[in-house]
Amino acid sequence: MATAIISALTGAPVRHEVAMTGEVTLRGRVMPIGGLREKTMAAYRAGIRTIIIPKDNQVDLEEVEQVVKDHVQFVIAAHMDTVMETAIDFSRRPAVTRRRDETTQETQMPLSAPGSTRTTLRQ
Repeated sequence: MATAIISALTGAPVRHEVAMTGEVTLRGRVMPIGGLREKTMAAYRAGIRTIIIPKDNQVDLEEVEQVVKDHVQFVIAAHMDTVMETAIDFSRRPAVTRRRDETTQETQMPLSAPGSTRTTLRQ
């Protein structure tokens, strides 16, 4: 969910070949998960090439099937920064260009009931 929100706010797409699961704290710490073996096998079968896993689950990689380890790159993430760098393609972020006159358009908005004084607001 956090990755989707960051992607939506920045306009940068999420890489389609990356899989991840788990939760993140409000401070950005990536929390451990359960069922890593099953989740990585499902991602491998779906054609995923990169899987982001929590740092606390690194020891669980021993349980992952060798065929999965041979074909999938594992990224160990302790913090949301690593997740963003891996999962979001910031190079494809749309360029934002505005001309000066577009950013200072004036709009008339009523303050209260019709017929009352109006004010000019800058957007």
